[in-house]
Amino acid sequence: VAVPSGEMVAIGCRMTFERDGVEKMVTIVGHDEGEPAAGLVAYTAPLVKAMLGAEEGEEVEVPGGTVTILSIVVPAEAG
Repeated sequence: VAVPSGEMVAIGCRMTFERDGVEKMVTIVGHDEGEPAAGLVAYTAPLVKAMLGAEEGEEVEVPGGTVTILSIVVPAEAG
């Protein structure tokens, strides 16, 4: 997978989003690397699939409601 640009939600990026007034940070990983308790969520997860391609500040409809993308970064280890 190519190194993400950080301009939109993509595999390999770390993003912070808000849902129901609660901020959460996750890193999007391959399906075999997912470990939700550690904040590593597979790109195949329904929540992440709904957010792929979204940009900072965007509100996205996800299963069970809406989230707002607060930040998107590319971890140093991804580059």
